[in-house]
Amino acid sequence: MIASQHRILWLPGEERSWDDDVSMRSPAGVRITAENATSVAAVFSCLRILGETVASLPLHVLERIDGGGKRQARELPLYRKLHSQPNNWQTSFEWREQAVLHVGLWGDAYSELIPGPSGAVDQIVPLHPSRMKVETLENGRLRYTYREAKGRQTIYSDEQILHIRGPSDDGVHGMSIVEECREAIALARACEIHGARFFGGGARPGFILSTDNQLNPDARRELADNWNRKHRGPHNAFETAVLTGGLKPFEIPYASNTDSQFLELRRYQLEERAVSPAEHGHPRPAAESGRRDGSAAARQRHRRPGCRWRR
Repeated sequence: MIASQHRILWLPGEERSWDDDVSMRSPAGVRITAENATSVAAVFSCLRILGETVASLPLHVLERIDGGGKRQARELPLYRKLHSQPNNWQTSFEWREQAVLHVGLWGDAYSELIPGPSGAVDQIVPLHPSRMKVETLENGRLRYTYREAKGRQTIYSDEQILHIRGPSDDGVHGMSIVEECREAIALARACEIHGARFFGGGARPGFILSTDNQLNPDARRELADNWNRKHRGPHNAFETAVLTGGLKPFEIPYASNTDSQFLELRRYQLEERAVSPAEHGHPRPAAESGRRDGSAAARQRHRRPGCRWRR
């Protein structure tokens, strides 16, 4: 029996029909994947704050004791790995921050547990979730299949993998925020692209250049390119245009940013994703200042549950 699984990046050579431009494009006209979702400033800011918070927390290894209860076991080799340096190139902070990023974007974070000569864990090596396939076997155990960039495939038992899940609807795979909230992220990205293109065009809409003369396709293309090169962009805004050859400009009708509530929409897109907008540089109105401190509330309700570190 194989459990349902999220999208997997199988490379090279295998078809990726799920990754075609049409199926991944949202109604907002923007293609959003786990790879490019962080191009939305609000998404990156949320993941950065959550990752830095979890990575900066004290990390303890607890050992169960006879009669019930637990104690901190700092003498165990695993404690030094988790607390200081899990592998040869990452600090504990960097490794934990990366795991939070993977859970946020793909729903899961995986690390290979490599034993040393004594049998204890010697290296904790992160594995990219887009290359991992998880199967539920008939005996209820999990099997992990990882494919590297060059195509080499490695199979792991569940004892060889540290698997950190986000919220899950099947208990095996975490749910990807990008897949579950794709439309909201795409709308925010579309707003960013619109704003960049609007100001990149000198904060003015496009023009139609009209002439009674017959122009072939190459001449039309050259005319449009010359116009854009001389009059588009913030550095060319408000320059004087000299038209020859009977050219007449007509401004394209469009809904202004005020009419389309552009700023209000951008603000809402941030507040929809951010628990505490003030931490992202967008403080709430003064009327809400009498409520409980937003940072403390965020730590209690939203960041502590993000520490899914248990094995």
